[in-house]
Amino acid sequence: MSEHLTFGSIATLALTSSLFSTALGQGVTWYRERRVTMRETSYLAVRIATVFERYARETTDRVSDNDEWIASEHASGNWSTQVPTLGQLPDEKERWRDLDVRLTTRVLDFTPHRDVVQLKIDDAYDKLDGEDATAILRAETLRLGARAFSLGEDLRKGYSIPRLGDAYWQTYLSDEVNALANDDNG
Repeated sequence: MSEHLTFGSIATLALTSSLFSTALGQGVTWYRERRVTMRETSYLAVRIATVFERYARETTDRVSDNDEWIASEHASGNWSTQVPTLGQLPDEKERWRDLDVRLTTRVLDFTPHRDVVQLKIDDAYDKLDGEDATAILRAETLRLGARAFSLGEDLRKGYSIPRLGDAYWQTYLSDEVNALANDDNG
């Protein structure tokens, strides 16, 4: 037995064992770091999703208030020609770079899109009669809400975060956007 254990074979065994141990240790470290990264990225995604879901709810509230104001002949509800502004997004010191690039692009493109929509509404009130401008305000506000809600859902889906429970405003938003689509197609 001793004739098979040479210095070279012992050195090879020691080196192989050392390399295996190092690789295993690196693998375990990588796996732990990856889990932490995924957990923190998922947390960032849910925080961003809630900002967009809150925005979607605010758009339905705005449309509902405007509808109530018109229906009550200005006796109740509130009137506004402004689409809601998006709430504060999490700080960029968070794991933004770890988010899916397509989702991050949609998140960062939302506010400029919202600003363009607001300009369209302002232009409508400058150039059209009140009823036509109000129809544009209503439609564009609802579409922004649907866009925000879709983005929130996609963030949740992309990071395996449970779906937001159904709420009255989700049904209202969905029904109103579907009615707009039917009006546009019919």
